Amino acid sequence: MTKKDVTRYTSSRTGGLYDYAPLDALKYKDHLKKHEVKIGDRWENASHKAYNSKIVYTVEDADEQNITLPVFNYWGTVVKVNGKKSTIENDNGLVSIKGTGKRTIVEVSSTYPTTMILSLLISSITFIFLFTRYLIRCCGEMKID
Repeated sequence: MTKKDVTRYTSSRTGGLYDYAPLDALKYKDHLKKHEVKIGDRWENASHKAYNSKIVYTVEDADEQNITLPVFNYWGTVVKVNGKKSTIENDNGLVSIKGTGKRTIVEVSSTYPTTMILSLLISSITFIFLFTRYLIRCCGEMKID
């Protein structure tokens, strides 16, 4: 990740909907708010259902056209098209895929990259080590009568 990438993925609005959003995607903010899907060059409503860790869009009549979903394309984003894992194309910071047939069912979820899991493990071990060390120094000096 370069400084240019970090700048592109950090918006100047803090505490809002667009914090750490791809700046290129903000030009579509009105469509994002309405959960509209871009099929080819046109934006339209598509049925969607959100679950705990995924969102599923059902797109009609998008045969072989690019479908851009109102979902930010972050590291670890995974897409399944009609139940099969698919490659993600980046459309100005949003998830984009190729449509298949008359009805395309797109399932978008996130996974934790290995580096994130490793970082969590190292942080947890460090915290436990420092806390144990603190307890030994703090409570080790106390005398119990």
